[in-house]
Order: sequence, then structure tokens, then C-alpha cells
Amino acid sequence: VVQSKKIADEKFSFSGKEMDKKVQLKYELYIPRNASSFSSLFPSSCEVNEIGYWNNVYCNVNGKHYCALITKKNRRN
Repeated sequence: VVQSKKIADEKFSFSGKEMDKKVQLKYELYIPRNASSFSSLFPSSCEVNEIGYWNNVYCNVNGKHYCALITKKNRRN
């Protein structure tokens, strides 16, 4: 069983064994709380055209998976 722990704003630590597997897991994930927070991850050289998401519940964390369509801004010389 994988356990989660909030370690910072929008950052979680996960550890434990997943289901019946013998592999020990330990990792940290950044889980943005909203589309605006997710959008701020992209550099200013990118334009965020659209943000979408789907809901999920995993390891006692109720959140969303975000996805984005972005384009690189043209640089003017």
C-alpha cells in the first residue's frame, strides 16, 4: 500500500509498496491545486493556449491531472 504525505504547498511524498508488487516506491510529486498554478510552471517564452484536466483519487490524494496546449512565442530580432 502506498502512503502519501503533504511535504509543502502542492508537493507530496509517496512511499510504500504498490498493490502486490515487491518493489518499494518512494517519490515526490508536484500536484498543482488549480489551472493557474499549473500554468505558472511554463517559461515566459511559451504561450499557454489551453489547459484541461481530469479528476483522480490516488493514495488518499484527491486531485486532478492537468494537461496543456502550449506554443513557443516568436522572438523578434
